[in-house]
Amino acid sequence: MRGRPRKNRKRDMKILKKRRGLFEDSLWRRGCSRLHSVSKKWQKATFSSFFSVFLSRSLPDGKRCNGRNPKGHHPFRRGAVVFGAGALVTAVTLLFLPEDVVWFGVLTLLGSSMLLTAALDPLLRRVPPAVGVAVSALLFWVTYPTMNGFWNLPGGRLALPQALYASYTTAYLGFMPKSFFSTDYFPLLPWLFLFWAGYFLHHLVGRGRLAPLRRSVCPPLGWMGRHSLVLYLLHQPVILGVLTVAFRLVRAG
Repeated sequence: MRGRPRKNRKRDMKILKKRRGLFEDSLWRRGCSRLHSVSKKWQKATFSSFFSVFLSRSLPDGKRCNGRNPKGHHPFRRGAVVFGAGALVTAVTLLFLPEDVVWFGVLTLLGSSMLLTAALDPLLRRVPPAVGVAVSALLFWVTYPTMNGFWNLPGGRLALPQALYASYTTAYLGFMPKSFFSTDYFPLLPWLFLFWAGYFLHHLVGRGRLAPLRRSVCPPLGWMGRHSLVLYLLHQPVILGVLTVAFRLVRAG
């Protein structure tokens, strides 16, 4: 029995290659989708666990030298730098990855929280730290489902007016319209209250008790901590580049 004609064999090879490409694309999409879902859950859990304690170290602690902040304690400048880094992430993703654009991501939230807290610091210091932690935690719980259209209350839920969910400006606050999309989204509500919980917890525990946390027990980790913003900005393009090269090698093979 004769084999298939060469023309038919070439056609079959093209079909197999096309199906293989479609399969790899589907596998890539499913893998990215699952990775995105897991990363979102990990992101929220990690953010909630350490954000309230450690990020408050970047806030003013009340100690001054000759009427000036000691070296490294410039909350307005540091807040502006972090906010600018968030704006840079938005601009880069908008230009080069419009399908995965980042509006109001974690860096924008951190920068905004640092700037607002620095501006309100004289008023916040009048609140007893224990009261501040309790009230901030309560407000965080109340406003946590803001993007879902309601607030939590002890006796049930408070439905929010849909008119609040109007634009990208309201999305920055937490009132996200249906047309809004962002691959990394941390609005002011509810996360600002978690930031303030960390602010008050920092003052409640006391700077002296937190001193052991500032000691570097591992120089490489200490270096990473001092350059965390740069590393954060670089990690996504590096990972994306590695994965792109890996999949191209798989396809070429």
